[in-house]
Amino acid sequence: MPRYLHRGECLQECPIGFFAKDGKCGECGLPCKTCKKNATTCLSCEQPLLLEGFRCKPECSKGYFAADGACEACPQMCQECIHQSKCKACVPPFHLHNGMCLQKCPSGFYSLSTRCLSCHELCRECEGPEEDDCIACPDTSYALYKGRCFEDCPDGTYFEDETKSCRACNDTCRTCSSGTKCLSCEEDLLMTSSGLCVIPQYCLPNQYYDREGRTCRPCHKDCLHCKGPGNFQCLSCPSGLHLLNSSCVGSCPAGYYEDTDSHCHPCHRTCETCNGKHSTQCLLCPLNRYKQDHLCVQNCTAGYYVNSVTRTCERCHTSCQKCLGPASTECLSCVENFFLLHSSGQCVSTCPEYYYSDLDTQTCKRCHPFCHTCTGKGEFECTTCVTNYRFIAGLCNSICLLGEYQVSEAKQSKCEKCHNSCMQCKGLGPFNCTLCHLNAKMYVDEYRCVPCCKDAGLMPTQECCNCTVMSDECILVAPNLPENMRGKAVALTAALLILLTFILGATLFIWRRLRARPMPVNQVGYKKLADNAKTLSSFKSNHYQSTSYPDNQVNEYKDRDDDDDDDEDDNDIVYMSRDGTVYRKFKYGLLQDDDIDELEYDDESYSFR
Repeated sequence: MPRYLHRGECLQECPIGFFAKDGKCGECGLPCKTCKKNATTCLSCEQPLLLEGFRCKPECSKGYFAADGACEACPQMCQECIHQSKCKACVPPFHLHNGMCLQKCPSGFYSLSTRCLSCHELCRECEGPEEDDCIACPDTSYALYKGRCFEDCPDGTYFEDETKSCRACNDTCRTCSSGTKCLSCEEDLLMTSSGLCVIPQYCLPNQYYDREGRTCRPCHKDCLHCKGPGNFQCLSCPSGLHLLNSSCVGSCPAGYYEDTDSHCHPCHRTCETCNGKHSTQCLLCPLNRYKQDHLCVQNCTAGYYVNSVTRTCERCHTSCQKCLGPASTECLSCVENFFLLHSSGQCVSTCPEYYYSDLDTQTCKRCHPFCHTCTGKGEFECTTCVTNYRFIAGLCNSICLLGEYQVSEAKQSKCEKCHNSCMQCKGLGPFNCTLCHLNAKMYVDEYRCVPCCKDAGLMPTQECCNCTVMSDECILVAPNLPENMRGKAVALTAALLILLTFILGATLFIWRRLRARPMPVNQVGYKKLADNAKTLSSFKSNHYQSTSYPDNQVNEYKDRDDDDDDDEDDNDIVYMSRDGTVYRKFKYGLLQDDDIDELEYDDESYSFR
């Protein structure tokens, strides 16, 4: 039997998480839990990923379903499925009914977007969910008329035994017993012995009988047949026009549809516009309803969510029964055989580690902090333990004393103190707590202890647990400002914004003023040296000794060109008058044009004003 080298040992088979190749055990690459032949050919995946075709994926492809951490093919004719025996959607032209794909919906159901949906209770067969969507009634005691089931046919109709429905009387009849026999006539018409309603005098088809004038008169030009002179008294219309409430119009207006006889009929009451009489034939919906397939509904049905932008009902992810959006992370409840993981908003077929499946609520609930896997929330329901805990007498117990954790799995590993927020822990830091102090509760999703809002004496702005709720777990209360503090915060923010606006405005004003002013000119003057006996050469000598310049930088002074007036040593230029008086040039500062007249020399002979 071959053996494989693994960490200095020869094994008959490689351990979990390793694959055998060339007599050695190689480690599987993430996210493979187990693999074969190489590091990327997965045999199983780390939770919550799913195995499909030796690859780990966050969710199965269309036509596959998740089972025991792997994706399996749906049954034939299923486009989507929950498990092997329950379809979620069918391949057209099949229709989904009770998890199966059928060629035709059974009695009492109608088809909508390849799904069989239940008829109204008053309908045996239907075209939609409303009571006026019937196409067949429950029994022979009812008669069908305009999509409704009546015990007695309404006025203007008669019962047709062959179809078990109410039919409209002839236009000339007020009431009738058949399509050709009137029981009473419309106004101005007379009944013949054969049961027909006719005008008292024979008139042409486009004429009506004027009872007062006892003569035939022409119909309005818009009417083909009529019962009076007005354009609102038409019985039928010329070609190209449509009959709408006894008037002839060019086209049926919004809220009406055209039948095969060029008559305009009102849409179903749930539709804004439509192409037929049933509630499943809506084109646009009123503002108080949402479009779901061809229905206008007040609330989206299970498996759909409201898109408030388009005002339509759109499909949830295939695993969601109710949802907030189309993503697999937006579920509110799950379809059969799936469990809601609240922390991620996902519906999963198998709850991940640290969670167990609650069949009553169809959710994944957190195990006790001591448990790695479990069958329930109690500490006696662990099946495996978290790191640094051991299964002893049906319980997971810490290896270290209370308030300490084991640094590593090694036998001689030492125990160190838990974070001060934890009473007991399984590792370093505040996110490894397994037990909390008296006035705190465990926020199990993060393994940390959070102080109680009431007992901890915290400021309202700090995160805390609502410990008044009867729960072993922390019900987290988000930080919140009280009303008085919130008002002060708003006022302070407003004041800061006003101050900032003022500072910016002032800065901009000063900057623009400075740009608008002319550039100042450096004005200079000459100062008579105190000792006229000092020569120019002696002044230069003393000056350079005081400034410690190197000898090779000492040059003979002379008047500069105008371009050099701004150099730093301009104030050192010396001027000698004709009488031998020596003056040193200096700067008065940055003077404006108005200040030039104030310049004067120290010697009276050079002053001017």
